[in-house]
Amino acid sequence: MNVKNSELNRLNRWELFQFLDDVLTATESHEEGMPELFTSKLAALRTAFVTLDDALVQERNTSPEGLIDAEEKRDYTVRKIYSIVKEYSDYRFDKEKEDAANILLECFKPYGTGYAIAMMAQDAETAVLTNLMQDMMNKDGGESLEKLSLLNVYDELMSKNTLFKEKQLSRRKDEAAFVAGVVKTARNDAQNVFMTFVDTVNALSIVEGAVKYAELKKTINRLLEKYVATAKQRTKKKEEEKPEEVII
Repeated sequence: MNVKNSELNRLNRWELFQFLDDVLTATESHEEGMPELFTSKLAALRTAFVTLDDALVQERNTSPEGLIDAEEKRDYTVRKIYSIVKEYSDYRFDKEKEDAANILLECFKPYGTGYAIAMMAQDAETAVLTNLMQDMMNKDGGESLEKLSLLNVYDELMSKNTLFKEKQLSRRKDEAAFVAGVVKTARNDAQNVFMTFVDTVNALSIVEGAVKYAELKKTINRLLEKYVATAKQRTKKKEEEKPEEVII
């Protein structure tokens, strides 16, 4: 299976939850007769899935309106900024844009990639985004952002990060423990356990023969393609709703 974390990162928390639910359902029909290594990794995936399910239920019951949306949009925006900056960091057709991108890329270095930042616990991500945005603006007064037509995207990131902080503060004190990012941690754990399961299936298919695992691998890949396509369509729709074009 050619499964990559970058593909899974495209899915929001609910899409990943449903994807894993479908994977577990499909895998049950292949469990009989499988070696202990397979069944133990599958059991770990079930446990991680249940933990994610519980966290999502709790989040839905305790999150003030708009908080989840603000978090998902800031995650999407920081990933998008990083991907554009990274792309232009080697752009020999326009030296000004290439230089601007490398200036902004330096701002990311202390904090990690856009995907790494988006996968952080909530409070950590809020602090990192605040510092990152300050670094970007202080570096050259926003000139690099302007050269890459990213000022409006920068404003969107600032807006959603600020909105998230405001919504977060509006939680009741007895909900504060949950604010630390239980869902994000559960999502990361479930995703990592799934990748371990995939690696196990790939290894066993080499040892025991590809035929035994061919149908399962085909099914999981088909499910992944379906959910990634849905996520791409969702993000494309968001981009089309923006008043200005982001990528030039």
